[in-house]
Amino acid sequence: MYRLLRNILLLVLLGYFALSLALITLAETGYRKAKTLEVKYLWDSAEIYYRQAVSVMPFNASYFEGYSELLLKKALYHPDGTKYLDRAVDLMKKARELNPMYAGYPLRIGEMDLMYASLPGIAEDASAEHIRRALQYFKKAYSLDPNGFSVNYIIALRCASIYDKLDSKDKAWAFERIRYVLGERPAYGEYIYPAMWRSSRDFMLIEKVTHENIRGRAALYRFIKDYNLWAFRKKVKDDIDNYRYADDPVSYSKKISVRNEILEKVKNSIADKNSLTRSVPQAAWRGKIEGSDAEIPDGNMYWDGTIYAPIILPPGYVKIKINAMGESAFGAWPYMIVTLDGEEIGECYVNDRNKVYSFGVETAGGLKVLGVGFVNDAGDEAEGEDRNLFIGAVEVEGAAE
Repeated sequence: MYRLLRNILLLVLLGYFALSLALITLAETGYRKAKTLEVKYLWDSAEIYYRQAVSVMPFNASYFEGYSELLLKKALYHPDGTKYLDRAVDLMKKARELNPMYAGYPLRIGEMDLMYASLPGIAEDASAEHIRRALQYFKKAYSLDPNGFSVNYIIALRCASIYDKLDSKDKAWAFERIRYVLGERPAYGEYIYPAMWRSSRDFMLIEKVTHENIRGRAALYRFIKDYNLWAFRKKVKDDIDNYRYADDPVSYSKKISVRNEILEKVKNSIADKNSLTRSVPQAAWRGKIEGSDAEIPDGNMYWDGTIYAPIILPPGYVKIKINAMGESAFGAWPYMIVTLDGEEIGECYVNDRNKVYSFGVETAGGLKVLGVGFVNDAGDEAEGEDRNLFIGAVEVEGAAE
């Protein structure tokens, strides 16, 4: 009798094991098939297999997560996307119930709340409530994985995009997350800075979240350049120069020496110094394209670069008046930076077809080298866009003749 009962129990256990293995195999096969179909954009077919996976094996969080992510994609492209978003949230919450210690699930639910908050036509109070809930989920994700860079980065990026909508307490928390990410990997400013700028339009805020070191300031300068925010350039550039000098004074001094050699070369190229006056004809401009030995003739700047011209200045305060013309592209005009003997004396957008731009400077007088840098060239021949800068003649006003 005992042997019979033992054999029956063994058969039951074997049957249970075989059934479990069959169910696991069926669920995993369905899940992998769903993933394959999803990559091929066969989303309706993929959903059938995801449904099979979660039905057969309702204790696997990854299956619910995958199904949720598919529905999120459908929500983005379907006219009635909200119903897919609702289901996606429910599935992600189920995944979270099955694996409550994984930070990725509350993080993703928070992102979905932000999707709700930005739906067209949503009431302002409803949008604010979704943002409030999103921050709760973000904080939960952070508590589960406070040192995880990926978690911090997603939180930072999402919070940067809604920074203007946060209350003061949440702003302070978001600020720390953003600053942490930019401290760890300054290059991620490529994604965080634009989101924060679109949200806040506050460059001082962006400067505050940036760490005060050369990597941080260099990343911020790239953002200024990429988004044509040249009005904020000067201080950031000065910071970079100071850090470079502190980090490697020898290399920085060599850079200054190269610049001075260029200036001396311009001065020494003058055949008759007595022929120089307080003006510069357009034909006197000479320079090179940035990163190239190709010449820029007669002040016609079709690429980034710097041009120079010798000029005689009287001692005292003078106004250097530069005739310039710009051609815009992608909604932005060319930006010029004006130097005198290598020192910056002014900068501006050249936002007119033909205009005189005036720059004041106190000088000891004598032979000087005037420079103009073009820093934001851009264009697309197919779209008919081409940003160019044309520098004409220069006149000097002020100080005694």
